[in-house]
Amino acid sequence: MNVSDRLYLLGVMLDKTTTLSFNQHVNNIVKNCDYHLQALRHIRSLVTDEVAKMMACSVIGSRIYNCNSLFYGMTDRTLNKLQCL
Repeated sequence: MNVSDRLYLLGVMLDKTTTLSFNQHVNNIVKNCDYHLQALRHIRSLVTDEVAKMMACSVIGSRIYNCNSLFYGMTDRTLNKLQCL
């Protein structure tokens, strides 16, 4: 039987560490947001500034705010990754 070092549950990636650092989860959020922001760049010239801002905030916000109460006590280094988005 293979044992995984991470668990994906209700949209949250839990890693094997005993400290629940959520490093893998944050890395997945950043990667996912970067992908969607790149996709938005392709249609940027087709929409108004207001619509572009609304779309970006919706895409980024929905991913960051999902289960954000779990981020309490997260290390500054990991938290900075989210704040850069």
